[in-house]
Amino acid sequence: MLESACEAYKKGQGECPTMNVFERIRCMQNFLSQMKTRWEEVVKYLMWEIGKILTDSQKGYDLTVEYIYDTIEDYK
Repeated sequence: MLESACEAYKKGQGECPTMNVFERIRCMQNFLSQMKTRWEEVVKYLMWEIGKILTDSQKGYDLTVEYIYDTIEDYK
């Protein structure tokens, strides 16, 4: 998926814009599944990159995941 996104960026086209709704939803759900397995790692990156405290980084991460779920539901 990352490789497809890079190619789409370079060419202004790619697999993602041609996917149907269900394929896009499946990709986003897959992304969320992978994201949830890396919770601790991403929270640490947020702390280091943005300078947030631990609890704010955790909340921000959780809100982002919730937002993506809500976006998928609205997209359906």
